[in-house]
Amino acid sequence: MRSEDAALLDALTALASVVGMDVPPDAVDDDEHGRWPLYDEALRRPEANPVLLRLVGLEPNEGIAVSIVLQMVEAVDEAEQDRWVWALPADRRGFARWRAREVGIARRVAGEGVGPDELDVEQWSDWLQRRVARDGGQLAVLDALAVDGRSRRVRAQAAEHARRARKRLSS
Repeated sequence: MRSEDAALLDALTALASVVGMDVPPDAVDDDEHGRWPLYDEALRRPEANPVLLRLVGLEPNEGIAVSIVLQMVEAVDEAEQDRWVWALPADRRGFARWRAREVGIARRVAGEGVGPDELDVEQWSDWLQRRVARDGGQLAVLDALAVDGRSRRVRAQAAEHARRARKRLSS
């Protein structure tokens, strides 16, 4: 067994122990389908995070590793997001860094507000526009999305959230 495979198997065994599952017999030789149920369960359990974080760098399937990180950057606070992104090999970090930034913007829109440098909604990805339009948040952002959102759905959802927010403010 190659050292990379042995390290992967050791980490999978540790993860399985934390979440109370068995390691599939062909987890190392199989494609990601053998490992994903274990990862999926671990993503729901914060106590598995340290082992899962280590596994991200060992996972041979780029799509699976990035998928784990994308889910975790939404689950953890902003201070911890970088740990997850940096657990990926350097050549796999680009999209995860972008998504972590956008998750931060979405959280700020819903909370204390975004800064002027983040308010250019036309530069936001479709994902971020849809998320903010769906979840609501800062009135100025909703107004901007109602006008400049990329899709009719985003514009309509943002306008509806803005209308409701104004109604709440006036009552």
